[in-house]
Amino acid sequence: MKLFAQFHIALALLGFLASCAKVTEGLRDESEESTYSASDYLGYSSPHEEYSPRQIAGGALPQGVSTIPWVRPSLSTKVGDFLGKEGEVAEHEGVDLNHNDQGVGEVDVVAAAAGTVVYIRKGCPQSRLFGANTAVRECGSGWGNHIVIRHKSADQQSIFYTRYGHLLPDSLQVRIGAKVQKGQKIALMGNSGRSQVRHLHFELGTKKMAFQPKKPSQSFDSVYDPNALPFVNSADKSEMPDKTAQRPDMIGKICKIVPIPLGTDAIVIDNMETSGKVIARLKVGESVKVRGILKDFLNEAWASVEFKGADGLSYGAPALPSFVTVAQIECP
Repeated sequence: MKLFAQFHIALALLGFLASCAKVTEGLRDESEESTYSASDYLGYSSPHEEYSPRQIAGGALPQGVSTIPWVRPSLSTKVGDFLGKEGEVAEHEGVDLNHNDQGVGEVDVVAAAAGTVVYIRKGCPQSRLFGANTAVRECGSGWGNHIVIRHKSADQQSIFYTRYGHLLPDSLQVRIGAKVQKGQKIALMGNSGRSQVRHLHFELGTKKMAFQPKKPSQSFDSVYDPNALPFVNSADKSEMPDKTAQRPDMIGKICKIVPIPLGTDAIVIDNMETSGKVIARLKVGESVKVRGILKDFLNEAWASVEFKGADGLSYGAPALPSFVTVAQIECP
């Protein structure tokens, strides 16, 4: 009789453990975080530089994006636009929400929509909050400290991601696997990585392969214009993209390099920021094709250009994103 009772107790214990396992399994999301170990939840941390592939511009917003509510992830005093032609390397892979009001000590970064944190890159230093960061600029592949959140469409059939870059060191308030709500604070705006002033670099992307939490920074397969998102909170005038740099009369034209007082050669950089890497030089009289116009944080207009370099390389998308200051371009 005693043996029979012990047998029933053992069966009951096994049943209890099985039910616990069932509950635990039900709480898991059927995705990346279901395979995380305890150490994964802290994310990838390193003070060193790394490089990830350039991201390809998508076209229309991914399927299902408009079925969930969105909010702008940060306040800003100026917005830098997304720039990219579908199927080619994006020249500016997201939007930059710049906040250069030094009277504001901290600027919150919030989740743009409900979702799950799937990647965290931390450990990137910054030399200052305002002005060009000079500390390990390619830390986090230029994104600096950043967070990636996975979102699902209302019918749970479509998956897309947002990235929040250049975050303030030691300000991240979430862990991998955390469920976040729309508008929930996740970090503070910073100046880490390839950045020249306090701002949030915000991306919308898609990716077939799961993010690897113990690996260095990882690219999306495609990126899309976040300005096209159906934000439920309206932007005031100070938050709207600055369109004053747009020169539709130049776009698509073959233009010439002209001299400026500071020199004759035109410096070609790999992104529109004044801190971009110099990749070529153009002499006065050489021709370029203008693809688009953007302004940087110092309010200087830059032209995205295509040209054949003296080295025989084809500059400009889809080969190499290439920018020249508009001050050195003259169009017919």
